[in-house]
Amino acid sequence: MEWREQAQAAEQVSDWDTAISLVSAHAECYSIDCCAHGNHLWHMDLLVRAERFDQLAELAVTDVHARRMLNRSLHEREKGAALRQRAEAGDRCALYHLVRLLCANGRLKDARETVKEIGPEDEHAHQLLADRAPKGATRQARIIDLDEFEGLFRTFGHSAWRLETRGRYASDEATDTYRQFVETGRVEWDESDPYCELIRSRTAQGKRVERVRIVDQPPTTGQLYLLNNAKRSSGLGEDVRNLQRADADRLQLPAEDFWLFDSRLAARLRFDDGDHLVDVELITEPDEIVRYSVIRDAAWHHAVRHEEFAAKLSSSE
Repeated sequence: MEWREQAQAAEQVSDWDTAISLVSAHAECYSIDCCAHGNHLWHMDLLVRAERFDQLAELAVTDVHARRMLNRSLHEREKGAALRQRAEAGDRCALYHLVRLLCANGRLKDARETVKEIGPEDEHAHQLLADRAPKGATRQARIIDLDEFEGLFRTFGHSAWRLETRGRYASDEATDTYRQFVETGRVEWDESDPYCELIRSRTAQGKRVERVRIVDQPPTTGQLYLLNNAKRSSGLGEDVRNLQRADADRLQLPAEDFWLFDSRLAARLRFDDGDHLVDVELITEPDEIVRYSVIRDAAWHHAVRHEEFAAKLSSSE
């Protein structure tokens, strides 16, 4: 019996020591080997199910997946005291989960006091409070975490369209490919990771995955990195286009990052002050969907294919 089968068998009978030992030995966070990275996520899930929160907390110091799973698990188990302790120690994601938990339990006043004490300058924390204030009856929005957000790419029917407006994304800067690009100006892209396989499977079914990236003049390092990344995205069947910031301003495009799925559901990406993606707001209210569709149509009409955009950029240097 191979180690994977042994781990699965141990998992089925809740033999957590055996399962965790086997899986962790074959796990590596952000490995170029997609199987090793998948095993890492499996390892984190096992720690949650075994309620090994002390081990998760140790890993969370340097591991973003451990931090996300730990905070989400504490939230789901309504362990507000533990979340508060982590928030007071500087974990902003723990603060966001704590605010959501307090609001969900009808403790809006306590949530406000928590933000005032721990994150008075944190714009995202204040936005969470605003989102949970009473709204009109026509408002149809909810906040989802990044795991649920990933599931939208497995379930959309015919089209997924993205607008990217930011000058940098912290998640990009944490990757080996970003460091490779900064050091050499080139990247050897791996098209076999789980995200690539997911997108390739969608486009192979005839579904459209499209995006417009707004680029400053001069471009930021992060924008140049994504322009290089567009070659990989195109190989997966995506249609990637670019638009100068000046043109976006002329068109009055908003400074929002969002996905529009099937022209009926918008997923607005929400970032903290450090440019980390923290959660996603789902919007289905008809007037808002019309607004996002108008934004898409204007951006798509004026954007140019990434190959042409890159060529013009090179010729102007």
